[in-house]
Amino acid sequence: MATSARPATTPLSETAAVPSSRATGCSCWPCKPTATPSGGPDHDEFDPDRFLPENLRKLGTYVYKPFGTGERACIGGQFAYHEILLALTSILHSFALEPEPGYRLDVRKQITLEPHRFRLELHRRT
Repeated sequence: MATSARPATTPLSETAAVPSSRATGCSCWPCKPTATPSGGPDHDEFDPDRFLPENLRKLGTYVYKPFGTGERACIGGQFAYHEILLALTSILHSFALEPEPGYRLDVRKQITLEPHRFRLELHRRT
């Protein structure tokens, strides 16, 4: 039978130690929700309308972060971004995009500038 060169205990700090044979764990979820959730009083309710443009302005800046940010950001965010780019390039490779005939540019200010009622017609490339 082989013996391990590890010490019998793994120090956690200067004052505490846990036996190396003992299983340990750490919860990443908070034990108690904040007193005033940034999503509002009904933050636990399923309400997709809260993300409509007129309602989104009422929510805090960091209420909805689907992939998170920083060191603990979900790696799925980059995957989704690349999947969207691949889908878009596939569409652009297969179709020519043209604005509706007679369209006159009308720019509206949202989070970014966007053309109002701008529609594209797709024509299959030959």
